[in-house]
Amino acid sequence: VGDADVVWRVDEGKCSRALLQAMAARFLVTRAPLPATLDVFFAMLPKEEASRPMIAAETVIHTAGIDYSSFQAVVTLLAKPELGYVVKVDDAMYSLRVDKLLEDFRRTAAEGIVAERFGSLGRRIFNLLITKKHLDQKQVAAMAMVNAKATKEILYKLWEDGFVKMQEVPMQSDFKPKNSVFLWSVNLDDVRQKIIEMITQAVGNILLRLDEEQVKMESLTEGARGGVAERPPPAADDDAAMEDEGAEGKVDGDAAAAAAVATGKEKAITKQKKKVEVLRATLLRLDKTLLIFKETTFP
Repeated sequence: VGDADVVWRVDEGKCSRALLQAMAARFLVTRAPLPATLDVFFAMLPKEEASRPMIAAETVIHTAGIDYSSFQAVVTLLAKPELGYVVKVDDAMYSLRVDKLLEDFRRTAAEGIVAERFGSLGRRIFNLLITKKHLDQKQVAAMAMVNAKATKEILYKLWEDGFVKMQEVPMQSDFKPKNSVFLWSVNLDDVRQKIIEMITQAVGNILLRLDEEQVKMESLTEGARGGVAERPPPAADDDAAMEDEGAEGKVDGDAAAAAAVATGKEKAITKQKKKVEVLRATLLRLDKTLLIFKETTFP
């Protein structure tokens, strides 16, 4: 088979999982900031999808190139209930819980999005509802240590944007709202889908805006190339130049004006380049965030 008959393509799924793996690894270090954390993580990482693959401590130590005490320090920390990223199966076998790591990673990312949209108070209430499951408005206000008015405003904003759920619980058989309790909660699966929808829409809008700004960029660049004024050639001889002593001054004036125009165009091009760069950076950030919520695993 010749080179002309070979078709190459990018494995987008594998690339996406590899990127998610790298981002999850950085997140893990923030939760377990030990020197050997990454070494143990990559040594324990399953090579293919599996529900709960097990690996021997000796294999991890050998693959990671660390001593037993470093290994023990990392797995002990990762196995703590507040993390739960490692499960000790028996004295010599361990399992890395990729699902739990991704769950916490997504939750942290969702908290960041809530904080951007609703501020620190919104994030506090969001986290409170994740932890406590179901609370009424008074309980939220008391636990979040916020006045009733601010609590109500934030809860309804979160609800309108799909980040929290509200359930009416009748206290009497007449089902009247005044005799009901309204419980607030967070469904992280619903939040995940909501964020995917939001980011997908934002990506589409930015792509449209980026196309427009790139067209403007091309127009400015072409205008700069076509608008460069050339200085007229010198006179054929000194006698001809002497006949019009003002000619040189006029040419210099024209050149100065052309230079000023060129400088203005350069500034406009630089400004337009920054716009395009900002849009591309925003698009890249959104793509990474979308990856966190769309990919289900990364081995």
